[in-house]
Amino acid sequence: MRPGDILTLEKGEIRLVCPIPESLAPEIATAANDPVIERNIGSHNFPKPYRISDAVDFIRMNRFEGKTPFALDFAVMYNKEFAGIVGLKDIDYQDMKAHIGYWVKSSLRGLGIATVSVELISNFAKESLRLHRLYTKVVHFNYASLKVLLKNGFIIEGSERESLLLKDGYHDMFILGKILH
Repeated sequence: MRPGDILTLEKGEIRLVCPIPESLAPEIATAANDPVIERNIGSHNFPKPYRISDAVDFIRMNRFEGKTPFALDFAVMYNKEFAGIVGLKDIDYQDMKAHIGYWVKSSLRGLGIATVSVELISNFAKESLRLHRLYTKVVHFNYASLKVLLKNGFIIEGSERESLLLKDGYHDMFILGKILH
């Protein structure tokens, strides 16, 4: 993928679109203000409140070094409705690995959207980017995300004890990975 290319990955009613259309910024901001997403994302860099300007900044963020992407973010569409975000970051072409992350808006959770989105982007990472490994971390209480990853062939490789500080104290993070080739 090169700057300016449009990429679409599809399966059934789910379509992933990269780059994310700027017209989705209001929907992204509304969905991202869900406290469950903020808590489960496991990052202190997730804006709160999440404004439309934050969504625009996210969409416009540089993801290329020259003509090579170091991050790819996709809008997840479900029956033409914005459903969430899935992406790869820290794409490492030397060790052929990347971090995977995703979230689904509250009104569409439980429909298998995250599971299919992770499947689609994992297949893309393997077939198009020729990556060898995907990895991520999940906060210990985010059972839904663990389920999504395990269904997609990720395994729990370990944990980081008390590595995420939230308002209610420290939380463990599970480290998960998947070998693609």
